[in-house]
Amino acid sequence: MKANSALTMVVVLSGYSTACVGGTASSPTQPATPDVAGAWHGTMRATSLVGQCASGLQYILGGTSQFDLRLTQTGSALAGTIELDKGTCDVSGTLVQNRLTLSTTTCHPLERTIFFFVCDGMNSEFVVRSLTLDSNVDGGVMTGKYTYTDDIRAPVGGPVAGVLAENGDATMIRR
Repeated sequence: MKANSALTMVVVLSGYSTACVGGTASSPTQPATPDVAGAWHGTMRATSLVGQCASGLQYILGGTSQFDLRLTQTGSALAGTIELDKGTCDVSGTLVQNRLTLSTTTCHPLERTIFFFVCDGMNSEFVVRSLTLDSNVDGGVMTGKYTYTDDIRAPVGGPVAGVLAENGDATMIRR
């Protein structure tokens, strides 16, 4: 019984010494950056509103809107365009491991928005200002959060009289 224990100890120690002395060191591998270049279709679902006239627009909460996103990718750097119901915006951002972050750089609102409302007793309109997306990438699906900001012009076509931010959940599927 003792001989078997000693033999087992020698075998275990021999393996340990080979692994520590004669083995090759390896550094941990970093996960590959996913390829997100191309066309995506998304849905935004509003969960909160902050800013001027938010109290009068609570009916928007829970509502959804669609968008199309086109991305180019160089390593972890992203650029592209997002088409929203109120205009098109240029976007840039990063992809670190599976986390995508995008922000608008320039927005091109439609000539006239189609959403008019009364805010503070004046006829007003929404004009897209910016959008940020923070999502996790899992194959051909991205899920995360967004903040969509509109300038409020009052009267319609007039100067910016306030800002409204819509926050919510976003889901995107590769086309």
